[in-house]
Amino acid sequence: LIPKKGILTTLTAFSQVLKTFPNARYILCGTGPQEDELRQHAADLGIADHVEFLGWVSGDKLLSQLNAAHIFLHPSELTEDEDQEGIPNSMLEAMATGLPIVATLHGGIPEAVTDGVSGLLVAEKSPADLASALLRVMADPSLWQQLSQVAATEVRQQFEAERQVAHLE
Repeated sequence: LIPKKGILTTLTAFSQVLKTFPNARYILCGTGPQEDELRQHAADLGIADHVEFLGWVSGDKLLSQLNAAHIFLHPSELTEDEDQEGIPNSMLEAMATGLPIVATLHGGIPEAVTDGVSGLLVAEKSPADLASALLRVMADPSLWQQLSQVAATEVRQQFEAERQVAHLE
């Protein structure tokens, strides 16, 4: 849980989502130096009861969490020291399980997610855009289904080991 993961922005967006979907839950896996700040931000927004911090999780538990989830959020942001993501492995793992992706136009994310096809991509640091994308997927089962199916297919086609090795040769 570090600034480039965009969790502060996500918590603000999630507070807006709860106005339409009051039973929604936001589950975070991982630990990091920003955890106390994030917990406080959730409390300040009045959404702490809807946010669960699981801490570090093993591979099996992560897979279980991905299989139980409905949407995978990866709202990365460029930090003040210009730290940014490549193509996040966690996002590729989520796509492989068939989770629709809501993420930002950041770093290597657009190389893996095609906006409107295998996920929805929004501007960095925009809680309003992030909330809108989440609400769009949550309110439209056919869009959810399309994004889910294409995400799983695209990640298998683009990122399977043999294809990556051939690309390097």
